[in-house]
Amino acid sequence: MALTDYAGLLAALADFSVRADQGALWPACVALAEARANRELRVRPMVGRAAASFSTEYFEGPRDLVGAVSLELAEADVKLTYVAPQTLARLKRADPGAAGPPRAYSVAGREFQVWPAPGGPMAAELTYWRRIPALGEETPTNWLLTAHPDVYLYGALLQFAMTAEDERLGAWAQAYETALAQAQGAYPTEPDGARLRVDLPV
Repeated sequence: MALTDYAGLLAALADFSVRADQGALWPACVALAEARANRELRVRPMVGRAAASFSTEYFEGPRDLVGAVSLELAEADVKLTYVAPQTLARLKRADPGAAGPPRAYSVAGREFQVWPAPGGPMAAELTYWRRIPALGEETPTNWLLTAHPDVYLYGALLQFAMTAEDERLGAWAQAYETALAQAQGAYPTEPDGARLRVDLPV
């Protein structure tokens, strides 16, 4: 069966089972492969934009956030500088009375922190890395399965091999790394030629 949707992926994976009772493992293996891809892939289809409005130094990011690319104030047209949470804490301690539009931000989980704290409501545009939409009965396909089905196939097989102590682990691990590298290399630049940064928070 073609790897065009979730059912097809599960059917293809079932062909690698050596016992009938292993079929129940495949949905979990797909979910684990997806979680790994969310940690390792940073490509253009994962970039999204969202409006952010806040009036305090803390606000929550989108539910599908896996990392920030940039945060830009709408009115002042100022792009905030990302700093590590520890660095932001040091900035606050060094200048506790700092005022004016925020100049820096940090991210912990889905929580954003800006510094200096805004003096009132502010609007900003967040560019961020989005989580790959999870496959399932309600979401039978997504951009990664459509464009790079081998990432799902070998990613799930690798998870299965580690769980079942399958002797094919080495071959599937190599195939997964190749598929992941090819997916990463398929989106080298933004349309304007600027390479997307991958050294920002995850």
